[in-house]
Amino acid sequence: MDTQKLRQRILDLAIRGKLVPQDPNDEPASVLLDRIRAEKECLIAECKIKRPKAKKSTDKSQYQQFTPPFDIPASWEWVTIADISSDILYGVSESAKAEGSYKLLRITDIQNSGVSWGSVPYTEYDPNKVKQFLLQNGDLLFARTGATVGKSYLVESVPQNAIYASYLIRIRTVKEVLPEYLKLFFESGLYWTQITLGSVGIGQPNVNGTSLGQLILPIPPRSEQIRILSATSKILETITDISASSIWLLDLISVAKSKILDLAMQGKLVPQDPADEAAADMLRRINPKAKIITDNPHSWNVSANWTVCNLGDTVKIRSAKRVMKSDWRTEGVPFYRTREIVKLSENGIVDNELFISYQLYEEYREKYGIPVAGDIMITAVGTIGKTYIVRHNDKFYYKDASVLCISPYPIISSDFLTYLFRSEYLKKQLMGNSKGTTVDTITIEKANSYTIALPPFNEQKRMVAKIEELYSVLDKIEASLRS
Repeated sequence: MDTQKLRQRILDLAIRGKLVPQDPNDEPASVLLDRIRAEKECLIAECKIKRPKAKKSTDKSQYQQFTPPFDIPASWEWVTIADISSDILYGVSESAKAEGSYKLLRITDIQNSGVSWGSVPYTEYDPNKVKQFLLQNGDLLFARTGATVGKSYLVESVPQNAIYASYLIRIRTVKEVLPEYLKLFFESGLYWTQITLGSVGIGQPNVNGTSLGQLILPIPPRSEQIRILSATSKILETITDISASSIWLLDLISVAKSKILDLAMQGKLVPQDPADEAAADMLRRINPKAKIITDNPHSWNVSANWTVCNLGDTVKIRSAKRVMKSDWRTEGVPFYRTREIVKLSENGIVDNELFISYQLYEEYREKYGIPVAGDIMITAVGTIGKTYIVRHNDKFYYKDASVLCISPYPIISSDFLTYLFRSEYLKKQLMGNSKGTTVDTITIEKANSYTIALPPFNEQKRMVAKIEELYSVLDKIEASLRS
C-alpha cells in the first residue's frame, strides 16, 4: 500500500460528508438546486445554453431509479453531472500546427494532472464559431476515449485563446457549484466505480457526453463545499510530503500526524493574528521572573509574535508524596504508575491494579495537594514523555518520581502542551537529557530546563483545533483500515 490508498480514503470520506462537520446554519443543497434551475433558465433565455431534451415517460435512466450507494447528510442531495453543469461539450476536430491563432489542448498534453502550456501546439479555427470552445479557468476536461478514458483535468492558468481537441469533453459547472468539488468527485471511488463498471452504460473504453452527464454524485451545501476543499487540500498537501515507496499505510498515518505536529510547532499550520497578545508580553505579565531566550538557535526560527523560553517559566512541575508499598490496597482510590499513565495516554482508559485508601488520599490532598482538572501527568521513568490531561471527574494519586504533575500557568494551554510533548522538537530534548542513566528518566530540574517555542495563547487554541480536525480525519481512516 502507498499514499495513493490514503489519498483515496480521504477523497471517499469527503464525498460521503464525513471529512468535515456539517453546519446546521448552511443553506441546504435542495435550495442550491432550486437556484441552479433558475440560473439555467436565465442562461436559456439569454441563448447561452440550449434547453435539454425532455425525457420520455418510458426513459429508464440510472439516475431516475438508482439506489443510493451510501448515506449522505440530510443537507446534501444526489444529482447528476448534467444537473449541475451549464455545458457539456465535445472539442474540435482540428489538426495541430506549429503556429496558429489558438492553442489546441490534447489528451497527450495533460500529464500528471498538469499542462505545460509552452509545449501545447497551435491550430486554426473559424473565428465566428470558436467562442463556445474557448477554455476558461475552472473548466473541467474529460478524456472520453483510449487508455486514459475517465481521466480529468481542472483547467488553471489557461493562456488566452486556447481550445481543446475532440477526444476531450468539457464540463462547465454552474456558478453555484465549485468546479474544484466536481474535480474532487472525479478522483473518488464512486466516480471510478461508475466509469469502470459501466453502472450507467459506459463500460466500453469510450464515453459520450450523454453518459457523462448521467453520472451520479452527492452535492453538499456550497459553504460545505468550501470547507471540504480546504480540509482536503491541507491533508493532501501533508500526505504529498511523505515518501511512501515502501511504507505501509498505517505507518503513513503516524508519519502524517508527526508532520502535522512539526508544522504546528514551527508556526506553519495556522495563520498568525497580529491582534493576538505577543507571547513575550504574555509571559512577562504572568511570570515577571521568566527569562526570554534569545541565544538559542531555535530563537531565530519562530514567528515574530512567538517567544522562546524554558518550560519551567510557563508551568509548575511537582512530584508526589511517596506512597509506601505497605499502603497499597486492592480497592479504594486508584494509584497510577508509569504503566497506568501510558495506558491512559494511548487509550483514555485503564484497568487499575493498585489503589490507596480513601483516608490516605484525603490526608495527602490536604497536606500536599492532588492533580486537578487541566493538569498534565507525564511519565518520568522508563517509557518517558507519555502525557495525560486530568479530567474534572478524575480521582487518583500517583507514584513519586515515576510520574510528574505539570500545572500550566494561564499562558499555556494544556492541550497545546500535550501536543508539544508529542512533537519531535521536545522529544529530542526528553531523550537527550535522559541519556547516561540506567533507566530513562525525567527529573523536575530537567523538565524545567526544556526549551520551548511559545505562541500567543489564542494561537495555541487555533493550533489545537486544527490539529484535532486533521487528526480526526486520519483517525477515521485508520479505524476503517482496521475494521
